Amino acid sequence: MGLAVVFLLNSVLAEGAPADWAWRIPFLLSVPILLVGAYLRTKTHETPAFTALVEADEVDRAPLTTAFGQQWLMMTRLVGVAIAFCVSCYTVLAFTLSYLLIVREEEPQTAYASVLVVIIIGSLACPLFGAWSDRVGRKPLLIGACVAMVLFADRPIC
Repeated sequence: MGLAVVFLLNSVLAEGAPADWAWRIPFLLSVPILLVGAYLRTKTHETPAFTALVEADEVDRAPLTTAFGQQWLMMTRLVGVAIAFCVSCYTVLAFTLSYLLIVREEEPQTAYASVLVVIIIGSLACPLFGAWSDRVGRKPLLIGACVAMVLFADRPIC
């Protein structure tokens, strides 16, 4: 969403405006999201199971310590999956944009549009891969994605 706002602002505003004053616009646009989040947080009730734990004073005081202590293998896997996801996403979001702007010296609007298209395609593909993982299982799909990321990571972008 942020890149779309940057792309739109750079498309409609005069040269130099984003650096001078328009950098404030994305922050102002985040206010409604903040208000919705605050509303949901104050109006959403805890689950009955958690409420019962609170009433019985059985809420774990150090849940991360407990999770890593009792489920260390599962938590290690979870951290690995999160790292793989973050590395691949931020490669597209940050490195690719920097590469296009600095190394390839593409016009900013071209670079923004290119990365935005990739983000949109990735977002639209999420439900499809979710359905596929329902059929074949999470593990084979995650392993395949990680292997593909390693195999294709050194391929040139253009």
